[in-house]
Amino acid sequence: MGQARADGAFAWRLWTNPLARRLYEDAKGGGHWMDFSQLAEQHFRVSLPTVAFIFLLCCALPLVLSLLAHRYQSRLADLLSRLFRREGRLTAP
Repeated sequence: MGQARADGAFAWRLWTNPLARRLYEDAKGGGHWMDFSQLAEQHFRVSLPTVAFIFLLCCALPLVLSLLAHRYQSRLADLLSRLFRREGRLTAP
């Protein structure tokens, strides 16, 4: 959970804080071209805050999906049970 929290905080800073974006784009003085900058400019042709926002969504997605899976656990089990029985993959005890 610690790494996910750190990744989310990093993405939030890149998305919302111009100073954090500037420091990131300057590669903390090393002159290296950082990964999100490369993704933004070369691959997706969008701004760095857009890539940071997409990363933030990706960081939040597992949490949201796990909460929904826990909340609807019995419904998901029923649905999967019906799907597999219909396909003939499960046999009755």
